[in-house]
Amino acid sequence: AGVGILSEESGLDGGDRDWLDRHRAGNRAAIRTFDDTLTYASFAERVRNFAGGLADAGIARGDVIAVHLPNIPEFLIAWLAINELGAIMQTVHVPDGILEIEHLLLHSGARACLAPAKMKDRSPALDIASLRGRVPALQLAIAVGGESPGAESFTKLMERGEKSAWRTAPIQ
Repeated sequence: AGVGILSEESGLDGGDRDWLDRHRAGNRAAIRTFDDTLTYASFAERVRNFAGGLADAGIARGDVIAVHLPNIPEFLIAWLAINELGAIMQTVHVPDGILEIEHLLLHSGARACLAPAKMKDRSPALDIASLRGRVPALQLAIAVGGESPGAESFTKLMERGEKSAWRTAPIQ
């Protein structure tokens, strides 16, 4: 399911990191998929919760977070949450196999990687979790869209983020 940020006045130009805050109170559609619509308020809340979950998991400014996801709302949530923390997002092409992904993660020094819990006949999240012994910096595999052995659930990480002390701390 494809997604899109809907805003004629979003100001998303790379230098404006508070554009979502300007729309946070609104009940206008921010993201639409075939199945769901997220308002700016709910989108902003998910971004803050995921950022808090990442912070509680030890992710900080300057850390590289790889994102191996198709065009789904969680990709956008991750992108903005990673930026909230001052971390660096590394995108990983969805068709890449585990050997390519291992090379990319080794080269970037990614500390965490988000991937689908299930995609067609495999579990990219499980594949990535299995790399932890071979990719020294990789500490956290995050499964999106379900559970996967050895990976933290995206949903559970967002739930942890709701209670995070990071949410009330000033961004530095």
